[in-house]
Amino acid sequence: MLAHYEEQTEEEAVAEDEAAFEHRNQTVMNVPYELVPLIRELIAKHQA
Repeated sequence: MLAHYEEQTEEEAVAEDEAAFEHRNQTVMNVPYELVPLIRELIAKHQA
């Protein structure tokens, strides 16, 4: 994964970031690291 980002051009990185915001049924947010396991659990329950 690290190699992917290290080898990306600036244009590729911008395109990837912009593509993440094109999904109207999803969102991107920053959350405290310690909440990540709880959020993953909620997502798994939602998808089940």
